[in-house]
Amino acid sequence: RSYRETDPRYQLQTLFSDIDQNGSISLRSKDWDGQWLLRAVIEGSFPVKSQKGLNVQLPGQVDPSIISPSVIEMIMRKLCDESEKSTAVLEAFLESNKVVRMPLLNCFGSLTSDCQNPVNKWEEGLILQNDDVTCQISYDLGRFYFFQEKYENASKHFIKASEIYSKLKDPVLCQLDATKLKGFYDACAHILGYQTSDSTTPLKETLQTSVKEGHNKTIEILKCDNLKMELPIALRDGVELNILREHEGKTDLLLYVIFSNAIRRTLSGEVIISNWNSFLKIHEEKSSLILCELLKDVIPNATPQMKRYLKNFARTLCLTSIPAKQLMKKYEKYLGMLFTNEDLEILFAYGPTAKRETFKFDKSFTDDINVQITAFERRLLTCTEAVNTKHLVNQLRAKFNHLHLWTLNKKWETPVAVNIFLKNVPPNVDQEMIHILLAKAAELRAIKCFLLLS
Repeated sequence: RSYRETDPRYQLQTLFSDIDQNGSISLRSKDWDGQWLLRAVIEGSFPVKSQKGLNVQLPGQVDPSIISPSVIEMIMRKLCDESEKSTAVLEAFLESNKVVRMPLLNCFGSLTSDCQNPVNKWEEGLILQNDDVTCQISYDLGRFYFFQEKYENASKHFIKASEIYSKLKDPVLCQLDATKLKGFYDACAHILGYQTSDSTTPLKETLQTSVKEGHNKTIEILKCDNLKMELPIALRDGVELNILREHEGKTDLLLYVIFSNAIRRTLSGEVIISNWNSFLKIHEEKSSLILCELLKDVIPNATPQMKRYLKNFARTLCLTSIPAKQLMKKYEKYLGMLFTNEDLEILFAYGPTAKRETFKFDKSFTDDINVQITAFERRLLTCTEAVNTKHLVNQLRAKFNHLHLWTLNKKWETPVAVNIFLKNVPPNVDQEMIHILLAKAAELRAIKCFLLLS
């Protein structure tokens, strides 16, 4: 028991009650104990690096952190003897479809001097998803059978765990390593002779073959990778350069690759440094059609974070190109997964020809307030005109209640003499504005002196 009691995961087994008062059946702690026993047997089978230094036991004192090898060996032998019984219990659980209720902090009664046996409210515990529990137990059983060289049993559990894990959302109990699960799955596949999880040809090899054969399948491969994200972006950029150099006449192919790479970077949350915007202006009708087609393919299966990125991309596209905006109205079904109905009305009401002051939303194309603040700060740092500087300072104050703007730039720290001057400025005068304008003037004067010297 020493191994399990020192394992933090072992503590979870005490959180399962016997029977729920509402009629749901939960795991008994003695049944659940088998999962940690199997983990202990597996981990204990690996060699452990010996502890450095010499442990000297003082007479009459015992160091609780030091366990002699003989004690560990005895514990492991006992656990191995009980492992067969534990696997039988866990196998029976997988077939029983029992409900697991995990008590939370509020389920435990308070232990006081007057109340030695507090009443625990197990019925208020959290009911775990059946897939959540099944996936973790299948993985643990699969690992145990694998190290016991019972590969058929192991394979059965790894297949089940792989099927469940890919669909599992917000797991509470299941905390397995997906890379290790795939490794075990493929190892069993190799030993038993069935298809591995990578039975199809990897996209990288397929893309390289397509490039050699004149890009006969490049478009389909890049579309497939937009959500799989298996290909390195550098490789996709290399394909784009290859088409620019060697296939100049294939305009459709070039547009598909350029815009597909732009979508891929958007989904990854990376900055799009590309000439896609210039190609959009040159081939506006065709480009709009390709972009809308690519967006239609990725929106339904995108994660919530990807949808936020796509929302900003779609908004940028709609406000950049009139043909794109008109075409996107036909894909309102898909855009409805990104925008509310009100947002779509506003989006389609404005375009590239609209005046900025008529916009009902910020043209920074983002809903993240931190990104908007950063954009204003960057403009303030690069601004060289007093009127614009004052305008940016007022915008930051009004929109974001930004304090101590002079701290944005280390060079804006004014000399002692100027600080004394600022303290003597009347309270009704904007001291911060004067501070920034003086710092800007000093910065521009230094640049002018440098240019004269050079």
